[in-house]
Amino acid sequence: MAHMSIIGIAYLNNHNLDHPEIVELLVTGFSGTLRGWWDSYLTEDSRESIKSVVKKNDEVLPIFNESIG
Repeated sequence: MAHMSIIGIAYLNNHNLDHPEIVELLVTGFSGTLRGWWDSYLTEDSRESIKSVVKKNDEVLPIFNESIG
C-alpha cells in the first residue's frame, strides 16, 4: 500500500490532479487478487466509501498533509 501512496503523491505534485482523479487512476491499475476483491467482493457503496475515506487522528479530526494543503 505504500507504493500507492507514493504514486498518489507523485500524481498530485507532478500532474496537478485532484484526489478523486488520483483514486480513479489507482483503482484502474488494480490487478490480481486486489482487482478480484475490488470487483467481486465489494458493493458499489463500499467502493465509493473507500474512495472518499479520510484518515483521522486519535481525536477523530482529519489528518491533513500540510505540504499539499
